Amino acid sequence: MHDLILALVDQVNELGSLGIVLEVVSAFLAGAGFAYVALRRRVLRVLQHEERLERDRDYWRDKSERQRLEAEQNQAQIERLLNRLPDHVLQHAVSEFGCGNDDQAGLTLRHWFTEEKNSIAEILLRISEWMLSYAVENPKALTGAEHFIALATHIDPENRNAAMLREEVEMARDKFFQTEDADLAPNALSSLALVDELVAQVPTTETVQELNGLGLHLLLEGGYYHVALAVLRRARYAARKLFGADHKHTMTISDNVAQALRYLGRYDEAEKLHREVLELRIKKLGHNHADTLTSKNNLAETLTALGQLEEAEKLHREVLAIRSEVLGKTNPKTLVSKQNLAETLNAGGRHKEAERHYREILKIYSDNLGADTPHSLLVKTGLADTLDALQRFKEAESLYREVFARLKVKLGPEDPQTLLVQRKFAEVLSHLGKHQQAQKLLEDVLQKQTKALGPDHVETLETRSRLAAILNASGQHEAAEQHLEVVLERRHERLGPRHADTIRTKQDLAATLDALGRYTEAVNYYREVVEFNAEVLGPEHPETIKTQNDLATGLRHLGNYAEAKQIYSKTLELSRKVLGVSHPSTILTKTNLARTLGDLGRHAEAEKLHRRVYQILADKLGPDHPDTLLAKAVVANTLGELGQHEEAERLQREVLVMEMRMLGPDHPNTLASRANLANTLDALGRHAEAAEIRPAGQAGQKVIDEPPDPGEQLAKGNIARTLNTLGRHAEAEKFYREMLATRTEKLGADHPHTLRSKHGLALTLVALDQIDQAIDLLRETLQARQRVLGNSHPDTRKTKEALAALQNR
Repeated sequence: MHDLILALVDQVNELGSLGIVLEVVSAFLAGAGFAYVALRRRVLRVLQHEERLERDRDYWRDKSERQRLEAEQNQAQIERLLNRLPDHVLQHAVSEFGCGNDDQAGLTLRHWFTEEKNSIAEILLRISEWMLSYAVENPKALTGAEHFIALATHIDPENRNAAMLREEVEMARDKFFQTEDADLAPNALSSLALVDELVAQVPTTETVQELNGLGLHLLLEGGYYHVALAVLRRARYAARKLFGADHKHTMTISDNVAQALRYLGRYDEAEKLHREVLELRIKKLGHNHADTLTSKNNLAETLTALGQLEEAEKLHREVLAIRSEVLGKTNPKTLVSKQNLAETLNAGGRHKEAERHYREILKIYSDNLGADTPHSLLVKTGLADTLDALQRFKEAESLYREVFARLKVKLGPEDPQTLLVQRKFAEVLSHLGKHQQAQKLLEDVLQKQTKALGPDHVETLETRSRLAAILNASGQHEAAEQHLEVVLERRHERLGPRHADTIRTKQDLAATLDALGRYTEAVNYYREVVEFNAEVLGPEHPETIKTQNDLATGLRHLGNYAEAKQIYSKTLELSRKVLGVSHPSTILTKTNLARTLGDLGRHAEAEKLHRRVYQILADKLGPDHPDTLLAKAVVANTLGELGQHEEAERLQREVLVMEMRMLGPDHPNTLASRANLANTLDALGRHAEAAEIRPAGQAGQKVIDEPPDPGEQLAKGNIARTLNTLGRHAEAEKFYREMLATRTEKLGADHPHTLRSKHGLALTLVALDQIDQAIDLLRETLQARQRVLGNSHPDTRKTKEALAALQNR
């Protein structure tokens, strides 16, 4: 406590006479050892010091007469109460505080103020009020007020004034967050001053209801989270004054405040407040009351966001069981509970269970309420989300298309719900490889939302973020980076640097930089995201596990295989423990670990891991699922690294046949499989077959291998390598020069893919006996790779070895 008060004094010492008074009061509370006589003299000297009194008079001259009189009364009361405290009582209290016996010291002090209406806690609260008046000019005083309220609560836990003052501190702090949101919502809320004016009056039920309604509108429809939180806090303050802390209206508004905190990503605060409301409701209303069930549902949603899925699922099942029994299985509230349970199951990767619940809900709606009600369409959207997560993209596309068409008719093409489904529809089209169609749909959503909601609205920014994802998927990484930079800047301003959406944007930007070959920048962002998730969500949260995986991937691309392997191994152990062996995150981590083992030349170990992944996916998803086929393709590639090309060819042909049938000939996975098979045929010396099967002008890289690259250029690289193998070096040179020019223009001169083309061209020139040009190109490539990738990266070492071999000829 002593250190706490000293830190507080440092923060508010600049506040003139207030700082000295706080120093004096904190000294006797924290056991700084002042003798009582000296303490009393110092207080009196401070209070009577003409210079400081003049400063106070100047400050209060511009304030109301009432405020000035209250300040003088506060000073007089502090002086009077301190003068009444006998020396031996103070010394005893100081001794107890110094020994850490805070409770005993508090009891000692309280005992000697029993004749006063105000206890020592009230003194501290009056000081807090005084500090609040200074907060208009110095926000640091809010921190001091919070600490003194905490001390007063410690001394007198039942003090009602402390709770109200804490609310006032929170409301005062809101004013320092309202700027951006208030500017964006001039029609909804030009300033909190009007709301404060309402709260300052004698509150009425109508006032409380109006404030609560306004806060919810700003939260759920306006998207102005900071202002919504500020308004809802004022509604709660007015409700407490009017009804009391445990009244049903106050509890409802408290739950809404917690919801606003959750929207702002302040999950820990939201959880704490939800639990407080739930405890009160259970105590006053019982476990089965409708309001109690609402509290349990709200707490479960926050726990889902925190990754505490087991408790969240338990609460949702409890609410569902009670509502099913009391209201009936077809009641809309019961169906909402079932839907919320499905969403939590989806969050835990249990998509098949979620699908079953969604289909049960849809059947009930279809039999009882109609298939085209708004709720039915909302459930169909949830089912489509689940099918998307299960990678049953064609089914998801069909369902999104149906819902989108119906919403355009029922609600209109510019309705927020219609635009949300249009956004999801675009994403699943991208998953099917229809990137241009998806991009067009999302650009339409972005344009409409920008016009209706403004460029900085949370939904507009989310659409811009999703558009960046589709641009990344189609290889337009520079355009994606531009969008993400805008989103990051606006989210940083509006939501703060530690909001979950801000962090997620940094994660997306890291992936984009990774794809652009700016690996060092990407790894720096990944480290920041991992650090945040581990601190806020915990090291075992699914999102933390996912970002650890991303960090390791960035390190792998940097050539830092040892650290990547270490992180992958640790993440795999956590993922097995938290999510299970067949969870997608566990499978992805195992795949990445196997790839890193391959990078380290440990192909036999890599093959064993890849086979385990394939077997898990075949058992879980079936042999024809796209993920299973990808895993099978990776096994084939690893066999190729081990020189087992015949078996690799057999597996690759099996994969290609299935992908042609299920995904079509133009899907990226199908094209990649053709390229992989062509590489294997080249290794077997069957170059004519390889040239025939390799896709011209389309993607042809190894499955789940290097970062994506524009497909046409990658195909040219494969063709150039085949031509070199056939001894047709002049033709290969032409392909390499075209590819180098295009990559330099699109990706930049230092991009790893550009440098790979330059390296390939140099080796081709060697075959054409143009040694001097080859040496110059290899020197340029080596310098760039050392600068971009570092000396230890395999590509750098490869260029260094090639250059040394040429120079030693």
